[in-house]
Amino acid sequence: MTLAGIGALLAFISVIIGGALVNYTPWASKAAVVVFSGLAAIDLLQFAAVVNTGPTLREVYLSGILLWFVLHLMLVVGVLTGRHSEAEA
Repeated sequence: MTLAGIGALLAFISVIIGGALVNYTPWASKAAVVVFSGLAAIDLLQFAAVVNTGPTLREVYLSGILLWFVLHLMLVVGVLTGRHSEAEA
């Protein structure tokens, strides 16, 4: 339950940070890296938990967890790329 609660809190914060990214606030890119990395770390912890379950639960949950991990990883890459291009400009 703790992992799900932390994930829900980070997801709610990521919505707020996403709105701040749209408005180009200076603190949003740093916060986005932290929050999206945290969501990716939670996905990895969920992956470790699902891999150690039985084959039925693994079949049901593994693809969704991997999809969310890739999505959160791409968000981190996007924010880092945006910060890099912003620093060069």
